[in-house]
Amino acid sequence: MFHRVVIELTDSTPIPTTVLRYDVLHRMQRSAERSHTAVWGFGLANGRLRLVVRGDEANAASLGRRIRVGTRLSLPPSLRPRQSWSLVEPLADADLVAGIAWAHGAVLQHAPTVFASPWSSHRDLLGFRRAPFFDAASFAEVIGHVPPWLTQPSFQMLRPMGQTVKMMRLFQNLGNDRFLTFFRALETWVNDNVAIPKGFFVDLITKLYRKNALVEGRFRLGPEPVVLEEIQVPTLTICAKKDHIVPPDSATRGHHCIGAEDKRLEVFEGGHIGVVVGGNARRQLWPLLEEWFTSHVDDEVQA
Repeated sequence: MFHRVVIELTDSTPIPTTVLRYDVLHRMQRSAERSHTAVWGFGLANGRLRLVVRGDEANAASLGRRIRVGTRLSLPPSLRPRQSWSLVEPLADADLVAGIAWAHGAVLQHAPTVFASPWSSHRDLLGFRRAPFFDAASFAEVIGHVPPWLTQPSFQMLRPMGQTVKMMRLFQNLGNDRFLTFFRALETWVNDNVAIPKGFFVDLITKLYRKNALVEGRFRLGPEPVVLEEIQVPTLTICAKKDHIVPPDSATRGHHCIGAEDKRLEVFEGGHIGVVVGGNARRQLWPLLEEWFTSHVDDEVQA
C-alpha cells in the first residue's frame, strides 16, 4: 500500500546549505530501510519534505518520525521549528503517478530546477532506433528492474577506450597518495548505482529514445501531456562540451523549449563527471550554482 507523507522540518525556512540538505536525504534513505518502507518519490522545499512511500501506515508513520526527530537534532537551533510534525495519509494505487508528481512538485513549485539528463534523443543513442529486434518491454519482463551490471557497461561502451585509459592513469599514479584517495572516492561514487525500475526503463527506450517524445510534445505522465513550454519555474541548464552521455545538443534543445522567461544556459569544459567533480568544478560550476540559488530565494524568505 502507498502513502503520502509530509514532514515539517523547519518553520517554512529553506534548509540553507547543501551539506544539511544531503543530510536530510541520507537520513531519509536510512530511515526507509529501518522502517521497512520504500520511497517512490520525494521533494524538499521551504523546510518541508514530501514523500510517496510504499509500506503499511504504521511503517510510514515510523519513517516520518525518524526523519523528523533526526533532522531536528542536526539543525542549528535557529532553524528548529517550535513544534515539528509529520502527516501520513493513504494513497490509492490508481493515484500513484499523481502522487509522485505531487511529491516532486514540492521542488518544482518553489525552487529553480537543474536538469541533468538528455532532453532529446541524440546521435549516440539512435542505435536503439536501428535495433527493431530489441523489445524493451519483453526484456524488462524477463530481467525485472534493470540492474547496474547491465546499465553501467552500456555507458562505458559509449567510450570504448575510457576504461583502458583510466587503468593506465591509475598505474602511473600508484605512488601518489592524493591521487589514490581521489580515485577511490570517485570510483565508489560512479559505481554506486541502483537498478532502473522496469516501467521507467520501457518508457525511456520506447518513448524518449526511440520517439523523442519529450521534446516533440508527445510524452504523457499519466493522463496529462508533458508540455515543456508550460514550465515557468526559473531553470538553469548545465552542459559539458565533452559530455558523451548528455551531449550539448541534447541538453540545449530542451532548454530552448522551456517557457520560463527566467532561464539560463551555461556550457563548460569537461565531461559528464568532470564538470561536476573535476579540477575546474569548484571554480566554475559550484560558484555558479551558489549564485543562482541564492539569487532565486523567494522574497518572503529573504525578508
